[in-house]
Amino acid sequence: MRISEHPPSSKNRSELTRQALLDSATRLFGKHGFDATSNRLLAEHAGVNQALIGYHFGSKEGLYEAVFEHIAERLSSHLAPVLLPIESELQALTGGERDTAKSDVKKRCVNAISTLLENYVCIINFPEFEDSARVIVREQLDPSNAFEIMWNKVMHKYMTALTLFICLSKGRTAPDQSDRLMSITLMGQVLVFRVARASINRHMQWEEPHGADNLEKIQLLIRSNIKKILD
Repeated sequence: MRISEHPPSSKNRSELTRQALLDSATRLFGKHGFDATSNRLLAEHAGVNQALIGYHFGSKEGLYEAVFEHIAERLSSHLAPVLLPIESELQALTGGERDTAKSDVKKRCVNAISTLLENYVCIINFPEFEDSARVIVREQLDPSNAFEIMWNKVMHKYMTALTLFICLSKGRTAPDQSDRLMSITLMGQVLVFRVARASINRHMQWEEPHGADNLEKIQLLIRSNIKKILD
């Protein structure tokens, strides 16, 4: 005899509704932009009552910012296994291991930078981040309060670590504008594989740049570029 499943509780239904709105908003805001995405379209796509946008998020603006909170949480969870040991290495190089040989410091910095960027290019090319990437790119072009969420919760920590490793690889302890500019340049070679995907596919004759073989080629090139640039 088959035992019927219990119907979802009101709490579970509420969580499912909230998640459905976040998923729909991520896709629609990324595809159409904030202004062109109506509450009615959001509700229809999520399969919920339009009034629930206000109930869960207060307004469309609140939902938009919640999308970036959600993206930041997901990115942070994927980056945490990479960032934790990297931050420990950074602390070692700026703290108790200051007497480490200059050549060894540089080698460790290059390895840390390579680890950061090689992992990041994989994460941003996960199929599950397709919709998130679109909405993030839109926010870069026309920033709002949502940009502050992404910067403060994800990118600031990431770019700060990258900049400090660049600075340390040059034998200095205080980063300057050239180090920050270099961090942007190094990050740019990663981001291009997300934001210029159509051109990359056409030029390389690839079906998808996030295929395992293609990603390995990208990672090897990134590591080679980092060594050449920092040398």
